[in-house]
Amino acid sequence: MPVGLIPLDLPEPMAMIFSQAPRSTADLVAPLPQSRPHLANGTHAASRGRATLPGPGILRVRPLPLEATASYLGRVAGIYHLTLPQFLGGLGITLAGAYPGTSVRSSDIYLNTAAQHRIAAFAAMPLRHLARALPHFGRHTGHATDDGIGQETGPAVASWQHLEPSEQTRRACTACTAQRGGGIAFTLPHGHQRLCVRHQQWAASVWQPGHLNVRALPELTRVYHANLRLLRRPEAAATYRIAATITNQWHRHHQHLAPRWQARLRRLAADNQALRDQSPDSSPARQAHDAITYPETIALTVALATLPRTPAGAPPQALGHIAAHLQLTRFTPVPRDPVWNAIPRHMRH
Repeated sequence: MPVGLIPLDLPEPMAMIFSQAPRSTADLVAPLPQSRPHLANGTHAASRGRATLPGPGILRVRPLPLEATASYLGRVAGIYHLTLPQFLGGLGITLAGAYPGTSVRSSDIYLNTAAQHRIAAFAAMPLRHLARALPHFGRHTGHATDDGIGQETGPAVASWQHLEPSEQTRRACTACTAQRGGGIAFTLPHGHQRLCVRHQQWAASVWQPGHLNVRALPELTRVYHANLRLLRRPEAAATYRIAATITNQWHRHHQHLAPRWQARLRRLAADNQALRDQSPDSSPARQAHDAITYPETIALTVALATLPRTPAGAPPQALGHIAAHLQLTRFTPVPRDPVWNAIPRHMRH
């Protein structure tokens, strides 16, 4: 492999693509097409006093829904064996600032309007399509919906921006990514959606060595489909986070549903070598807790969202309602159980 090119099979290829600086002008532009795009009326952009946009790339990489802009650009750069600064530099885009850290989950790239046009031209995709798939694509300048090209005369600039913890990205389904050009993709969080129903993968967290194969847990898919309409409500994401916090504590303290979750973990370990290599109290097995508790987290989300509108001083009805959704014959939380804080909040809504 020529010096300066990034192999695609390194343990942390995305971090290397993001962080390395370009070596020379030849490295930046040699692998990229040099054609001059024509406007709708057949004239060149340069002939009308505008910056010449890059021609469409030879290889196609499609963005995933909710993919981070840095993830998509990194995948495009990787397929040409370029670092991200090399790729952007070859398109005439200045990358402002250095890569801000070692985790691709905590940062994303924002593009000004001129840079958006250059990326869209090279990707051969309308701006509105990219903006729909990449939530941060037009964030720097508002909505990227203009499909015209060659409209911006200012410098094209991309800049790293830190993401809030609630926005930090997670690994996308590997099978979905392979169908859209390959590489390693990171998507923005969207409530409870860690499950790829089509490929039966559970999205890895930053601590997990890889995605989990959840084909042995068909109840995850059943509960997802059964409650899809309710979970699409705007307020469902906040209720899901509350429910996930509660079930996480129940799992840590082996409360209420421990036998059910232990049986589920054994089934999951049969299809995931990383879980078999460790004891149940070690890191990989513990990080599977969000998958094995997912049906009960969804059930608790639904229970909280549909609590009877009774006075806050009448919790027995609420406990019976929650127990029914969790399929428990007896539900007696201890005084410090976090569910006690969630009940009055949702009964008042």
